[in-house]
Amino acid sequence: MSLRSALRRIYDSSSVPVQTRIRMAYGRLPARWKLGSEFQEYCQDLMRNDARSRAELDQVQFAKLRAMIGHSAERVPFYRKAFLRAGFKPEHFRTIEDLRHIPVLSRQDLREHFDELKAVDASRYQPEASYSGGSTGEPVRFLLDRKAIALEKACIRRHWLRSGYKDGEPSINLRGLRVAVKPDEYWVLDRGENCLYLSSYHLTPATVGKFVKAIKAFQPALLYCYASMAWLLATLAKEAGLEVHSPRSIICASETLHGYQRTRIESMFTTKVWDWYGLTELVGNASQCERHEGYHVSMEQGCLEVLDENDRPVGPGETGEIVATGLHNFSMPLLRYRTGDLAVYTDEPCPCGRGSRLIKSIQGRITEHIETESGARLTATALNVHGGTWQNVIQFQYVQKSRRRVVLRVVRGAAYTDEDETRILREMGERFGDEIELGIEYAAEIPRTARGKMPLIVREPEQA
Repeated sequence: MSLRSALRRIYDSSSVPVQTRIRMAYGRLPARWKLGSEFQEYCQDLMRNDARSRAELDQVQFAKLRAMIGHSAERVPFYRKAFLRAGFKPEHFRTIEDLRHIPVLSRQDLREHFDELKAVDASRYQPEASYSGGSTGEPVRFLLDRKAIALEKACIRRHWLRSGYKDGEPSINLRGLRVAVKPDEYWVLDRGENCLYLSSYHLTPATVGKFVKAIKAFQPALLYCYASMAWLLATLAKEAGLEVHSPRSIICASETLHGYQRTRIESMFTTKVWDWYGLTELVGNASQCERHEGYHVSMEQGCLEVLDENDRPVGPGETGEIVATGLHNFSMPLLRYRTGDLAVYTDEPCPCGRGSRLIKSIQGRITEHIETESGARLTATALNVHGGTWQNVIQFQYVQKSRRRVVLRVVRGAAYTDEDETRILREMGERFGDEIELGIEYAAEIPRTARGKMPLIVREPEQA
């Protein structure tokens, strides 16, 4: 077990104050201890790839795809059977278009075939267990290889550097982490990472002045945030007539960045927003460059397809679902994994000159939130947890009955027990805080929209 995996286990089972102390201690560790000796090599390789042509990057990606498909056929029981049923063999994979012969993988497949999706020699890749509730409210668990985690971190670093950030400069994190705060201080400083973690759970009209003052005092070069939180901070500061510090760059991630949010954020902070698209399952990521005309796919890390409802590739300018294949997670390969996120496809090169393929726009993550009596907004992404909270839950949905009461509508799995209910109420209660009364109601199913989606957050009109 890696150091990161061991600390993660302790972290997930700890209280918020203990989690805060663990995070601060972890930040002081050298990168090679946290992410392994390969991290620096990945960083150097990724920066070199920015100068490669599309044809060269296509070759790199294709070679990685062939290796992953061959590994999956040989070492992963699920794919051995799936390939046999589809009449597909690794030697049939001769061009990127041959991906269509591999069946797509759903979140339900991942839940129902977890053990079969593990490689027979999974332990050799030093994986850690991870969980995601995602934007659909359908929780899944999976394994993440140590090297795959290191590569994802290297991809994030490349994106930060593209935005003008320099290693070691001060940064702000406003991404929904619950941290142990002091009276009138809603943040903690990670000295190892030179990062000030702000508690989005405490950002309200009454506290925004303290947030703005803390940011000014810290003078960050970069603001790393949820789009909804950056928009809320900008909006509250504007309404209060406050002048905010202007970092060199603002990076939004984990939520759809809407046009109205970008406009308000960039206007208030007088700084460009650089958007990032990633997935907890580490099957792919993409990010904006200085031209902001699309999302550069990290072709070394994943292969992103944009497919219609019949699993056929869409044409340029058309919208479809992102289906992703991870290229480095050998303990649990996810081939052609349905992300549930919508995107607009393009085959055009970016005017910036980089060779990586583009996604024209990301449209799939609808920002939802629960509003408390004090005006704090808890977004769907902020409420997402990566521990084992939902491991015995098939589906869940937040139903806001009033500003004081939220009900978790839960579809139970076969292994669900009273202990699960106790754990969910305890862990999610910590995220909601004292302003929200949290309850659970059970259902056989959760209604979906006309497009087949299940809103993670719904609001019921308050009774007069």
